[in-house]
Amino acid sequence: MRRIHCPKCHTTLITSGGISIHEHAPQKESDEAFCQRTELQYLRDWQASAMQCESQWDPQYIAGILGCKLGEDTRRVIMREVPKLVARNRELEQGLMAIQALMKLA
Repeated sequence: MRRIHCPKCHTTLITSGGISIHEHAPQKESDEAFCQRTELQYLRDWQASAMQCESQWDPQYIAGILGCKLGEDTRRVIMREVPKLVARNRELEQGLMAIQALMKLA
């Protein structure tokens, strides 16, 4: 008897003699039904988590600040413009460090 993880529903399977059963499946429920129910619950939990995360930011607002035009894909604008902002920020930080180093010499 071995314990392995079910690739569909990520629960524990007990295998013995070529037969696999879900460890925590109710006796009246078939293995397939248990697996489907467990996988569906996992997907529902994932969806709820994703929806909560998505509700915490407004991509249209951010894209508008970044110069998104009407009809443009907001996420593409964000993905295009944010790396530019990060690079510009690094340049400014390096310039500031150079100025601070010069001020220490004076």
